Amino acid sequence: MSQHETKKPSEAFWFRQEAMYPPENTLYLYSDQDADAATFTNARQRALGLDLDALAARSAITQPVDEAKKDESTGAAVSKDAPSRVEQALATDISEPIKANLTPQAIEPTQPPQTPPQTPATPKMPTDTPVASEIAPVTTPKPPESAGALSKETSKTPETSVPSADLLDTLAGKRGPWLIFVVSFLIFAIFSGNRFFRQSDQPHYVFLADALLSGRWHLEDTPAHPVSGRVLDNDWAYLYVVQMKNGEVLRGRFRGMYQGKHRFVDLRKQQKLLAKGQIKGWKRHYYVSFPPLPAFLMAAPMWLLGKLGLDRMRYNDTVFTLFFAALTVALFFLLLQRLREWGYSERNTYENALLTALFGFGTVFFFVAVQGTVWYTALTLGAFCAVAYVYFGLEARHPFWAGLFLGMAFLCRPLLLLAGIFFVIQLLRDREKGWKNPFSGEVLGKAALFVLPLLAVGAGMMYANFVRFGSPMEFGHLYLPAVYDRALQHGLFGVYWLPRNLYAFFLAPPQFLNKAPYILFNAHGMSLFLTTPLFLYLLFARSRGQRPLFVALWLSALFVLLPSLFYQNTGWVTFGNRFSVDYSVFLVVLLAISSIQIKRMFLVLLVWGIVVNAFGALVFGRQFVIDGRTVQFFNDNYYSLNWIHDWLYRTFPSLR
Repeated sequence: MSQHETKKPSEAFWFRQEAMYPPENTLYLYSDQDADAATFTNARQRALGLDLDALAARSAITQPVDEAKKDESTGAAVSKDAPSRVEQALATDISEPIKANLTPQAIEPTQPPQTPPQTPATPKMPTDTPVASEIAPVTTPKPPESAGALSKETSKTPETSVPSADLLDTLAGKRGPWLIFVVSFLIFAIFSGNRFFRQSDQPHYVFLADALLSGRWHLEDTPAHPVSGRVLDNDWAYLYVVQMKNGEVLRGRFRGMYQGKHRFVDLRKQQKLLAKGQIKGWKRHYYVSFPPLPAFLMAAPMWLLGKLGLDRMRYNDTVFTLFFAALTVALFFLLLQRLREWGYSERNTYENALLTALFGFGTVFFFVAVQGTVWYTALTLGAFCAVAYVYFGLEARHPFWAGLFLGMAFLCRPLLLLAGIFFVIQLLRDREKGWKNPFSGEVLGKAALFVLPLLAVGAGMMYANFVRFGSPMEFGHLYLPAVYDRALQHGLFGVYWLPRNLYAFFLAPPQFLNKAPYILFNAHGMSLFLTTPLFLYLLFARSRGQRPLFVALWLSALFVLLPSLFYQNTGWVTFGNRFSVDYSVFLVVLLAISSIQIKRMFLVLLVWGIVVNAFGALVFGRQFVIDGRTVQFFNDNYYSLNWIHDWLYRTFPSLR
């Protein structure tokens, strides 16, 4: 039997604070006998450590009521509506030792005198109990020693201000995620500027969706922008389809001339010398080598536009990207709230809102979300699928949906498939019982549900790769003009690329000038710790008793990060390390469940990240007129980081 059940009060005054804390931290306060509203109100305030003088200064109710209405006030004070508004307004961060003392025995309301006290009249407390700012100051007898000590300990001024209880109540309710979605979409739309009203400059996925609706994977002609008519020559994979006079059809790439003959490399990497008289003709096939999920999702609205008699090739892929970016931020907030509800996180609603702002606007996700072009659309949808994957994969409660969203993440960003380690740990480890038997029926059943959509997605992608490029494992990046020669020389992934990527990802600073634009960031990227310095906290973070989840998130982030360090590309052209969007989901969730406290320095670094990434979202890909000169804020010289390899191999010749 609980403590409050043993007291059996004749009239139970009770309250709870639920806007700032999960149900297990709900606080109760009881009165043994009939007490007037003033006595109960002040006992409640002392229990929460409120500053009564501050409440008096903010009081909105000053009109007294006569003694005849005290009974009515007392009845209103115990209304069932009290928990929903008063305590959400009075919610405060109470430490564990203090909460342990908040028992009905430790806090006894002062008994009312037998005769009406000679104090200022008590304000009427209506059925809809007022919030803190509406409670009038009252005079009460001196509280017991234990309650006084509690009040003194909990009345310290917090380091940060907390939003109003009404806002926290809305965020904690069903409307909260929708509010975050709307606000995020508006912010992204504002920073996208004129991009919002037109198709992006590189709408590769629009072309791919159109080709899929036409029953093929390739483009028949050289891609030209549907609106401007400008030829698009950036990151299109292409192959030559060569028709030989003997009827043979070859697919591959020409590599120049050798002894008067065309040197041709087919899809099996075999070289052939083709005499001019042997060739009947050839043509180019253009492909989108980026994984196709965004195009799959665009196909339905584009088909509808065509049925309505509109030009489906003018589909606005920028708004499409903004929609999923805002949806990602809202879903991330839901994920943090679920972590709190299930006991993995001790963050309250206010702190979860701050961490959501960190992910949405304090990382490079901000600048990625407002671009709309092929590279950033893939990153945005990849982040959405990664958040959904963690949401459904937590405790392996929804294995099928976790597998489906991991497969969808793979169809946006293939390296995200390596985050499957998260579900494996969640499946095999119970936070109460420890490691499970991997061959038990429960584990095998959930594993099958998880793997089923992954197999379907993987088989479909392997078939598409074979149809396009003759190999189930070839996505087509090898056939990008900017990649082909480099990849043949050093590999698509290789140790050769590691020094440059390490510098670009974690060390690269901006460049300061004494003339406009005064600051330049390298288009290879800027240090992750300059764009999001709060990630430095993770070097000192500790688990709050949720070590398996802590380890699962760390491994997921590292598994996704490490291959990108060996990739032939830094993310060019980019503001900050755009590849970090793939693993930022796991890093911010790590902050949520860690021992890191959200104090003043945390908020300072959060503001830093938001300001820096807002600057990137504003200036990236745009030109400005400053001091009469047209300038851009990034150095677009691709060879600007070649000095790294030059210095490294000059200093350590054995590494060549």
